[in-house]
Amino acid sequence: MFEAVIQEASQFRKIIDSFKDLVDAVNFDCTTKNIQVQAMDGAHVALVFLNMEAGFFDKYRCDRSVSLGVNVGTIAKVMKCASSDDQMKLQAEDDGNQLMFTFQSKSNERNSKFEINLLEIDSPEALQIPETSYSAEITFSSSEFSKLIRDMANFGDTVTIQAKKSSIQFSVGGSTGKGSIVIQETPEVETTKITIKEAIQLTFSLKYLSQFSKGSSLGETVTLKMSEDSPLLVEFPFGDDLGSLKFFLAPKIESDE
Repeated sequence: MFEAVIQEASQFRKIIDSFKDLVDAVNFDCTTKNIQVQAMDGAHVALVFLNMEAGFFDKYRCDRSVSLGVNVGTIAKVMKCASSDDQMKLQAEDDGNQLMFTFQSKSNERNSKFEINLLEIDSPEALQIPETSYSAEITFSSSEFSKLIRDMANFGDTVTIQAKKSSIQFSVGGSTGKGSIVIQETPEVETTKITIKEAIQLTFSLKYLSQFSKGSSLGETVTLKMSEDSPLLVEFPFGDDLGSLKFFLAPKIESDE
């Protein structure tokens, strides 16, 4: 038996909305300790890695490890049926073929139930994400990140991220103009933390970063990590070691269109 309860359905809906446009179908790999999702986008450019620890939920039960294959778009439709402050319960029977969603209003006036069919998803062995000693790392406001990416996307298709000394510069240029935004630590903003071991400059697709920025609603901060010959890591932590949503994005190279 698998069962997980969240007091506010909006928490789960925000997670699903953050990657629903990147991947179509995924396995929710449930264990006694956590739920994880790992999936590549169709172009094999971006990797989504979701980890929700048991403590993320108000109630969590998983008698044995199980993979629940689901269509992400279908889950997104189900989540639209819930009010933000509804309690949400996920349930699946051992060897069952459906995942049940139950939404209970705070007043207990309304109780909604939806069932979606589980899918048999051929899931290759989980990609081994190597431990990387990153050259540059920045943690700053997730809302600022969302605005930054939105502003950059107005002027081009790619953004160049340059880390040097004690600041991170985001630059964009296109047929209509160009621009740059510099993020640096200041005493007034305690959440901004920058660590640079060596200068680095890489270019990334704004199309994908715009998708990633949807995760900004999951928490107050976002962390970006860069290193030569490694994908960019964009992480939205849930706080208090409850898990996180991570995106990995391969850098653009000169031959990329």
